[in-house]
Amino acid sequence: MCNGNVYYMAKGEEKRPLDFFTASEDKFTVNTVNNTQNVTCASETFEDTDPLPGEYKQCFCDNDKSQGTPESVEWVKNYWRNVKIQR
Repeated sequence: MCNGNVYYMAKGEEKRPLDFFTASEDKFTVNTVNNTQNVTCASETFEDTDPLPGEYKQCFCDNDKSQGTPESVEWVKNYWRNVKIQR
């Protein structure tokens, strides 16, 4: 169950996932969820945003929202919305 921010980011190699801090050095997106039993780790969960097309990705749940402020989460969402508009 996740009740916080979910980050969608690089996984690295298929069998060797990256830790959160290493993965966050590359492009990522984020969404806020509330008591969600199952969060699908796919672009559809993140407004159809794929920050790294063709690469393996993974999700991290930040239940206490310690890795970003509400403003930074909204900034990331707006960034990807603008990228989609420009495409």
